[in-house]
Amino acid sequence: MRKVVFRSRIVKTLGLPTLLILAWLLACIGPASAEHREVILLGGQSNMVGGGDINRIPASDPLRSPLEDVLFYYRPQGGGAVLPANSWVDLQVGGSGGSLFGPELSFGHALNRLDPGGNYALIKYAQNGTDVHTNWNPEVSDNVYSVFRETVASALQALIDAGDTYEIVGMLWTQGIRDGKDARSASQYQEDLEDLISDVRLNYGSDIPVFISRLSVDMVAANVGAPGECRVDRNTPVCPDDPTLPNYGLTGIRMGQEGVAADDPLAYLIDTDAFEVVGSHFTTNGSIALGEAFATSYYQNVVVPEPSAAMLCVSILGFGALWRHRRVW
Repeated sequence: MRKVVFRSRIVKTLGLPTLLILAWLLACIGPASAEHREVILLGGQSNMVGGGDINRIPASDPLRSPLEDVLFYYRPQGGGAVLPANSWVDLQVGGSGGSLFGPELSFGHALNRLDPGGNYALIKYAQNGTDVHTNWNPEVSDNVYSVFRETVASALQALIDAGDTYEIVGMLWTQGIRDGKDARSASQYQEDLEDLISDVRLNYGSDIPVFISRLSVDMVAANVGAPGECRVDRNTPVCPDDPTLPNYGLTGIRMGQEGVAADDPLAYLIDTDAFEVVGSHFTTNGSIALGEAFATSYYQNVVVPEPSAAMLCVSILGFGALWRHRRVW
């Protein structure tokens, strides 16, 4: 009887809503030793590998310092990387070799500013000069996509071994120059990229949003087209979807990327036309702008529509305060 009386006094003193709030908060806090990571995958070719140079930004810029709030796991495409490969580290420069970085650096910093309650972990594998129709083709064995999947598997296992849980919440994709050089048409590229996205969702989650950086209108590739032919150029930005044209060029790839985003409600296009480029590559400023644009799009399309668990906990706490101080009529 004492137990019943004691419990009834607790309910009467604190109130049932307060007890429910406390239960919710305990669920939100969870075990102290475990972390739940929101994992974002990064793939593509040279502009995802990255050519940004940390020495070209001011010494006071936060990008120069490791970011403890965002984890980073990568597999280098070759020699020259200075970060510990194939292991989780704080997000920092060096994954592209020496002082170089890709869009992951500014992406992680920007997303952390936009969503400080997130617990993000980035997994990146990219390789220079790779195409979608062969190198990233899910039906081809022992290719770049195979290495990408191996990298993701190793990274996720490392989280599990550390006692963490995870959810894959998105993918960033920066690629297309190689397919332009290979004269892939808009329809061909769109089909190839859709096949890749389908396989990513088959393996990592059916509702994973994919963020695609469209090739800049100012990008050119050495062996793509010639003056007057179908290619990316501000004076002739649109070409007919005709795969029989010689050197179909980068405009077809842009159109294919646009087609994927138009047909897939969970694919989002990043407009890079205002970003600084030299030839077919983003400069340091261009790489930073790309990462920030990725972060803005992810935040607007994923974080804002779906509040995090931390935000839900804060909301519940706020409701509890209002309930305790409600006016009695």
